[in-house]
Amino acid sequence: MKKLLFTLLIALTAFFAVSCAYSADDVSASDSPYEEIQNDDSDRDDVAKSPETPDIESVFTFIESENGLMITGKTEPCPELIIPAEINGKPVIEVGDRAFSENTEITSLIVSEGVKKIGKEAFKGCVSLKYADIPKSVCDMGYAAFNGCKSMEKITIPFTGAKEKTKKEVLSYPFGYIFGEEKYPGGDETVQYYYYDSLSQVKSSAYYIPSALKEVKVTGKGETLLPYDAFRSSENLKKIVLGSDIKNLGEFVFSCCSAEIVWENPEIETIGEYAYSDYKGSSLYIPESVKEIGRCAFADCEYLKEITVPDTVEKIDLFAFRGCFRMNKATIGKGVKKLGVNTFYFCTSLKEVVLSDNLEEIADSAFMSCRALSKINIPKSVKFIGKDAFKNCTAMKNIVFDKINGWRYYNSFSSGDYLTERIASDSAAVAYYLTDRYSDYIWENVNASPISEYK
Repeated sequence: MKKLLFTLLIALTAFFAVSCAYSADDVSASDSPYEEIQNDDSDRDDVAKSPETPDIESVFTFIESENGLMITGKTEPCPELIIPAEINGKPVIEVGDRAFSENTEITSLIVSEGVKKIGKEAFKGCVSLKYADIPKSVCDMGYAAFNGCKSMEKITIPFTGAKEKTKKEVLSYPFGYIFGEEKYPGGDETVQYYYYDSLSQVKSSAYYIPSALKEVKVTGKGETLLPYDAFRSSENLKKIVLGSDIKNLGEFVFSCCSAEIVWENPEIETIGEYAYSDYKGSSLYIPESVKEIGRCAFADCEYLKEITVPDTVEKIDLFAFRGCFRMNKATIGKGVKKLGVNTFYFCTSLKEVVLSDNLEEIADSAFMSCRALSKINIPKSVKFIGKDAFKNCTAMKNIVFDKINGWRYYNSFSSGDYLTERIASDSAAVAYYLTDRYSDYIWENVNASPISEYK
């Protein structure tokens, strides 16, 4: 027995001796994990390789034509979806109809510059999509391209509707066109109008715009006109950003909309007829590029509290601010030579008006029924005041003529009379004459030079 135990002990001693010798002396550098990381670049690359990110060519399915590629879908998960400008060296020109329809994983979308068309219902039912950026290169937006995108919070587009609209074109569609008329949870019914075959044929549709959508940026493409009724009743929007290529505004473009209107490097020269009519916001900025304010451009903006007309504006047409009954202050820039007919008619809260020294004419009924207006200075540059200009201004106590000599008042039934300098220098008397006794008369400063021609 003792002999057997001794034999086993000798064997085990030999085994451990051999094992230790192998560990200490015979392990090569290539067998050490640490040394392997310190190997040359080729070895390091082999080790560092993780599962490869799919090439862009393998992410998308597409159809090839002579002009380029139309993307029809994707093969890999892409929550942050970027539509490339090219695949395999060939240009991507279109996202096909329903290409990503009902994809629930996409959270953001960027379409690269160069793509020209977004197909019908291309992103319909993308319920997780929060942000979309469509470039200026896109010329055609498919109907209901974003129908059912209930999580949409912000979108950038080159125009509203199907195509860019310019002054020369009639057919137009409003902002809701890209969201379609199919009802879905999270979509607010928004009735908008548009011109169809002619400027006399107006149609309407109930579009479903995501209630989550708060900001829209319209970059414009060249001479872009925001069309008739473009954002009417888009009550959920908080901000509308307009790029420098927005050159014209259609009628009622912001009607019944309360979003903040932000201009980026504006070049627009005309605020057209009824453009902001019925706008529900409390403040507005008129860009310094604007030269003309059209008829009823800001009419019935019932929540508007103050307006400043910049010095660049040369003409304010009739009824421009009619019915802005919460407006309490108006400042008219130096470029304006004439206030049009009924400019501030029925602005019943208007208390302060600042007129420039270049103003020459105050047209008929310009301040009629401005019942809170108690004082106004008529600059010496003014040569003509139309009939009823201050009629029903019941709080008016002082109208100050900076130039008191030469004033004559008359109407079609009477040759009228001249205002004596004594009365002309009495602001209370002038207020009585202009608001009551001779309110329906025409007032003219005959000593002034002739009124200049207006555009």
